[in-house]
Amino acid sequence: MIVIPHSLTPAQQAAKAAPVSSRARSATSPFLHELGRAVEARGVSTTSQASATTSETTTPAATTSAASTPAATTSAATKSESLLAGIFPGKPSDWCDASSPAAPPVPTMESVFGSHPFLDNPVESLPDGATCQLNPMWFATPATAAKVAGMVGGTVVESNEFTAVDSCVQQQQPNEMVKLPSGTLINPGQVAWLYDHGYQQSYIDARVNDLVTGIDTE
Repeated sequence: MIVIPHSLTPAQQAAKAAPVSSRARSATSPFLHELGRAVEARGVSTTSQASATTSETTTPAATTSAASTPAATTSAATKSESLLAGIFPGKPSDWCDASSPAAPPVPTMESVFGSHPFLDNPVESLPDGATCQLNPMWFATPATAAKVAGMVGGTVVESNEFTAVDSCVQQQQPNEMVKLPSGTLINPGQVAWLYDHGYQQSYIDARVNDLVTGIDTE
């Protein structure tokens, strides 16, 4: 009869106390043991490669951060300023064409004809004895008429341009007119009126020429 002892031998106790992995390895063949070691080594190598890849991936971010530093930005701005200075020398205020002539001043009626170029209160009389006021623009003063006559090469004459001699309505002041060498009469008040609208002298000259020639070129 085989007697099974109740207690383990010292060798059996050591084997039971060993880790399961150790016991498993000791129970496997040498081939499987070497295969396990290779797998473990491969795992370590893969982990190292992943860490290296992660480190390389973060490198561009570090480069970007370095490129965006204030020093890099200042350097780029300095290069841009140098390029502009090469194209446009001098200060920005010098780039404007300061040599362009200023526009000529606009003449005024007062500057040419004085403060009273027209009669103050020209009127005409009606049959019932009442008076009707006329437009002062058509009644230039003798001084205004003389000024316009000098402009166009004419002479000053007086005439009643609004009422006939035998009319029941009579203007009380004559019109100062300018007679041209051609015999044409122009009203100097029209010329003086052109200076009261902020026109350039070149425009006024063109309109006076229209009066002289009788041709409207506007």
